[in-house]
Amino acid sequence: MDGAAALTPSGLRERAMNRLTICFVALFATSTTSAWGQRYQIDPNGTARLNAALNDVRREQQQTQQMQKAQQEFAAREKQMMAAASEEVAAAKIAHRTAVKDLKAAREKAEDAVEQSLGLKAALEEVVKAQSAYKEVSEPLLHSLKATAEFKEAEKKSTAAKEKMKRLQSDTSLDEATRKRQAAELVTDSMAASNLERTALKKDAKANAARERLEAAQLKVSELRKQVAAKAESDPGVAAAQASVKTAQESVKAAEAKLASVRSGEAVAQQLLQGDGDQAAKGRPMADRKK
Repeated sequence: MDGAAALTPSGLRERAMNRLTICFVALFATSTTSAWGQRYQIDPNGTARLNAALNDVRREQQQTQQMQKAQQEFAAREKQMMAAASEEVAAAKIAHRTAVKDLKAAREKAEDAVEQSLGLKAALEEVVKAQSAYKEVSEPLLHSLKATAEFKEAEKKSTAAKEKMKRLQSDTSLDEATRKRQAAELVTDSMAASNLERTALKKDAKANAARERLEAAQLKVSELRKQVAAKAESDPGVAAAQASVKTAQESVKAAEAKLASVRSGEAVAQQLLQGDGDQAAKGRPMADRKK
């Protein structure tokens, strides 16, 4: 009687629904529980699509995990390299400042030695004496000249010319060429008073001799300073200090370039790729041995 009932349409439908429910539960369990799916393999002949779907899920999970791990490693390495590169730049700049100070000290030391050997101190003292002698002679002459009507007229002429030159600079109605031409015409008038002073001093024999003495003393000091600078630059200590400054400058540039590379992410990526390459190279002999 029970067997006959099972063969009825309602009995057949009930048995079919029970089997479908069992298959659905199995599919749900295997698709949501990866550990279960890995442990109990489903028959590939009956559930090939289910196995393929499970494998796709596993691959996506692995790729997601690998991506997250790579992002975390990149961020950590970037932070580490940024700190190291910043410290390297700071250290390079400190070294450069120290090298510059050392070069200045080396130059001063070399110049002091050269100045003593060339007698620059005595030449400077001669300039001071010559200036004092020229002033002693020229001041009375200029005082007398400034009291004359000729000088006073020249002084008015000079003042007027200088005022016109100032107005020319602010006159927007003139083009540049006209402004320069008119200014050039006023130069002679603007120097009328000073030209009288120079002429009066040159005519006086004592003042002329004192001026020549002063000019000669100043020229000697100028020449000696050139010699001091040239000899100081060839000093071994100065040359070594210059080389240190150059090296320090190159170190600063290299450190700044490295920091820029880290900020752009290129250096971090290269280091990570280099690390992956090294790991692959280390693992390659093992793989060859397994083959």
